[in-house]
Amino acid sequence: MSFGFLGLLACSDLHATNPLIMDQFTADPTARVFEGKMYLYPSHDIPYKPGRGRKNWFIMEDYHVFSSENLSDWTDHGVILDQTNVPWLKRHNFDMWAPDCVFKNGKYYFYFPTGGRIGVAIADKPYGPFQVEPKPISGVGGIDPCVFIDKDGSAYLFWARGR
Repeated sequence: MSFGFLGLLACSDLHATNPLIMDQFTADPTARVFEGKMYLYPSHDIPYKPGRGRKNWFIMEDYHVFSSENLSDWTDHGVILDQTNVPWLKRHNFDMWAPDCVFKNGKYYFYFPTGGRIGVAIADKPYGPFQVEPKPISGVGGIDPCVFIDKDGSAYLFWARGR
């Protein structure tokens, strides 16, 4: 047995809150550190109501962002983007899946999938307000965008197509 394992046994009385967000259903978060705080950008699933989404399926119409200075106490900054704010979305699909957010050149870029495409919203602060670009990213379709910014400043977008 290693010392690390013995240390874990000695600390078996530690407790954590799981999930972090207790008042709403969130999933697939991106965690980023901005301005000395941890920010979570999850998808947000809401309860089914007739005429609002599809019964027995995900109903994701908006995004919230949460921040914490100590990883125990979380602030909900509210809705930062709603499907009704997406000018290129032709119908409400309730499919705002896992997003991502990055900081580059003094702005925060929030990448989000909906309607089979990936869009971008831009803000001056990590909690918004975010302004959606008038068109989705050309040639990019799918879900779960992830942005990697290399040491040289080059940015790369990765996404899934469901395959």
